[in-house]
Amino acid sequence: MTTNAPSFLTDSKLELLIFGGKGGVGKTTSACAAGLAIASARPGSKVLLLSTDPAHSVADCLGEEAVPSNLSVVELSAEAEHKAFMDAHAGHLHDIASRGTFLDSKDIDGFVKLSIPGLDELMAFLKVARWVQEKAYATIVVDSAPSGHTLRLLSMTDLLENWLEAIDSLLAKHRYMAGLFRGRSKPKADGTEEFLSELGEQLAGLKELFTAKDRCRFVPVMLAEPLSVDETLDVVARLDEMGVAAPEVIVNRLVGEEAGPGFAAQRTMQARVLGDWPPALKAKRVFGSMLSGDEMTGAGRLAKFVQNLRVLESGWAALATPAPEADLTPSPSCRGQGVLPVGAKQTQLMFFAGKGGVGKTTMAAMTAVRLAEQGRRTLLVSTDPAHSLGDCVGVKLADEAASLRENLDALEIDAPKEFEQLRDQYRDELGRVLDKMFANVDLSFDREAMDKLMDLAPPGLDECMALLRIIDKLDGPAGDHYDVIVIDTAPTGHMLRLLELPELISAWLNQLFAMFLKYDNIFRLPKLQVKLVGISRGIKKLRGTLTDGKRCQVQVVSILTEMALAECGDLVGSLDRMQVRVGNLFLNMALGPDSSELGKAVRAREALVLARYDARFGTHNRVVVERSGDPRGINNLSALAGRVYDGQAKEWRAAS
Repeated sequence: MTTNAPSFLTDSKLELLIFGGKGGVGKTTSACAAGLAIASARPGSKVLLLSTDPAHSVADCLGEEAVPSNLSVVELSAEAEHKAFMDAHAGHLHDIASRGTFLDSKDIDGFVKLSIPGLDELMAFLKVARWVQEKAYATIVVDSAPSGHTLRLLSMTDLLENWLEAIDSLLAKHRYMAGLFRGRSKPKADGTEEFLSELGEQLAGLKELFTAKDRCRFVPVMLAEPLSVDETLDVVARLDEMGVAAPEVIVNRLVGEEAGPGFAAQRTMQARVLGDWPPALKAKRVFGSMLSGDEMTGAGRLAKFVQNLRVLESGWAALATPAPEADLTPSPSCRGQGVLPVGAKQTQLMFFAGKGGVGKTTMAAMTAVRLAEQGRRTLLVSTDPAHSLGDCVGVKLADEAASLRENLDALEIDAPKEFEQLRDQYRDELGRVLDKMFANVDLSFDREAMDKLMDLAPPGLDECMALLRIIDKLDGPAGDHYDVIVIDTAPTGHMLRLLELPELISAWLNQLFAMFLKYDNIFRLPKLQVKLVGISRGIKKLRGTLTDGKRCQVQVVSILTEMALAECGDLVGSLDRMQVRVGNLFLNMALGPDSSELGKAVRAREALVLARYDARFGTHNRVVVERSGDPRGINNLSALAGRVYDGQAKEWRAAS
């Protein structure tokens, strides 16, 4: 490696190296390339390449080529890790609940099996914590999920602290009573106490590691595109708040002067972004990677990716020069034509799903614009924790619907807010009930234990509650009713979890209802129970809607790469198993005519991948959407919709 190589590759003191950013920017490529480079440069050290993204692509990126013998590769399975955790510790959790509440064994077993918060993020957290504590690897390189869920992973220390506090509350009464009966204030720790102590040590160790600038590094990966810049700025600001070091940035797929006319709009957009580089990113050491005609897979190509990283200061001016006679105004071309359901009484719920960075937000927004233009009252919603919908439509969005134009409203879901309101209602009503029923009895331990019960809710309850509130608007009163709801989802893995949530939450609610019925005389929370009954009915309705092909469709968005093809196949297969109907398959960002060497290489590769899409998804309506200028803003989205759904060219304006 040259002296200009990124320090995250050369600093041997780094124990944890996390690559993150907006979906589709090259996180997996960067993480795999870094893992290979570090293992090759330090043959005497054990290196781990770890994927925490539910939709893994590390194996696809590495391909069949051999990797260094000191490099281990793990794609974390949330289900497998959860099962292993429960197999090892279910007894401890059962003991904790039985010591701290009036619940019996049957009640406890039900909650213990369901109530592990955060599942995928938590399991990844515990695994990394254990490896760090045991010093199992000299360096752990993490290919993370897209931005929103990566930040949840980094803040998992706070979640687990809350979880441990809830557990500790359940044990407090047991410790106190044991101290009275045994004549000592601090009982001897048993296996359950040791289990909690071990978790606490792992938590403390990982919290310390995250903020140790010489041991942990976060590397934002991005594109020189407006939406990617906006999301990267949000990530960098959050990392600064958390005290996580991120001094270096990778800007991927830069287009050079040798590129032909097919790249002109892309190069012009990159030039504008680089020319207006934000101060928060200017403070970083920025490395650029040029767009290649080859897909970055296999050890050989990944090695070149690392070798070709260059500090952008020296070549910034050339890259910030727009392509000759190019701007952001070309109208995109399409091969094939999108199909929309006819009539307001047919498809009412439309999800847009796919790998990160393939253009889900753009496709969802332009479809919502088209539906509104057809006279259907449409609500456009983002469920991705790292929202970019507001940037796409050019309006600052919040958790309440904002009007974009006639027949079109939009919002960005604040899922944690939904759960906070439920928890506050539970605590308020619980306090009132306990004060009324046991005014002359000291229930301080029981009160605190039951107060923490809602902290053991299943993962994703907040997202599901927010989604139910939105779907209610399909049947709302006049003025608050929508004909169609278009949902811009998080990338594949977390979108599938969202669709699977109703089953898990329904089981959790059944446990709660059984408990309320069983202890009706001593544990009545009527307002909460009415709220939970409403959630249960909403869950039942959602489950029915998802599998009703006349009312619900998933529009799949992908791009013409082998890695995207593999993930698209997994997504469509999962939707088929869940009996959720797939609508259009949009193959986005294809390269138009270009006779340059780079252009010919890219078009040849895309043609091969397109043939594989045709062979695999021949029964689905496929629409190839070519690369275009900046699609942000309602007018540009309308123009894009005209091409995609009507084959008509409309005026394309430069986004403000």
